[in-house]
Amino acid sequence: MVQSAELAPRSPDAEPALGAGRLRQFLAYARKVFGLDTLLGGIRDRRKSSRVPTALVTRIVFLAGVLRIRSFNALEPKLAEPWMQRALGARVDPRRKVCSVDTLSYSLSRADVSSCRDQLVRLIQKAERNKVFREGWHGALRAVALDGWEPFSSFERHCPACLTRQVTVKNNGVEAKRTQYYHAFVVAMLIDDRLDVVIDMEPIRSADMRVDARGTKADKHEGESTAAKRLVPRLRDTYGRWLDIFVVDALYANGPFLTVAKQSDFGVIVMLRKETDEPLKDALALWQGQPADKVVEREHERTELWDCPGIETLS
Repeated sequence: MVQSAELAPRSPDAEPALGAGRLRQFLAYARKVFGLDTLLGGIRDRRKSSRVPTALVTRIVFLAGVLRIRSFNALEPKLAEPWMQRALGARVDPRRKVCSVDTLSYSLSRADVSSCRDQLVRLIQKAERNKVFREGWHGALRAVALDGWEPFSSFERHCPACLTRQVTVKNNGVEAKRTQYYHAFVVAMLIDDRLDVVIDMEPIRSADMRVDARGTKADKHEGESTAAKRLVPRLRDTYGRWLDIFVVDALYANGPFLTVAKQSDFGVIVMLRKETDEPLKDALALWQGQPADKVVEREHERTELWDCPGIETLS
């Protein structure tokens, strides 16, 4: 791993503030052990006859992520700096950038998402063969957290895939309702003591994108649980028996989701915090006054466990 640091080269030929040679060492390791160039080169977009190859675009985006460069505005001047050009494997020429951020945007907006997922799976599988994930599992079970994520929202920019909601905003002290556009996903994140890794995600579809077999559009957006039901079988198909259990919040404590998880042979840990949440309400009634079936004590922690086979809420 490369520890992030503020990029502030002191001269046009200066290295980023990562320590001497650290970036080169990291990239050399990633290329040798994980086949970084092959992975990034496997991502495609829909551009035709472009002078800037997609492989270069993906290398730039990868480096921006590694170095925690948070915007294209901050990234653009660095594309003319020699240390960045060397890291990208491009010809060093401080008088010109390797490409413009407009080209990056154009390519990314036309990226083949399935090819990104394919390379992510290859990376995870390679890491598993290298025993990256073989330590720190509780009870030897590999746990995956499922949760919703909203990476983008805007009152102006939108597309047919955007979800919408009404938001109250203030303008000169006057409150008014405005339509906000946003994208949302259900993200599957592998939980580990040392690092958490996103292994897949599924978009939550807008009403415009939900079309039935007859071509009729739906009248409302789908929910997070609906998208999760598509993601669960794909995780089993993709990763096989490597994954064991899901860790989810109270939103997923419903029969349809748990049925899909059971059909895919996953265990589920549901975090319920409100005493009015089903099936916690039933469980509390069943074990009221009963001693715990099992008590687990660790340093600074005591966990009491009840087995509740009589719960019928999710039958």
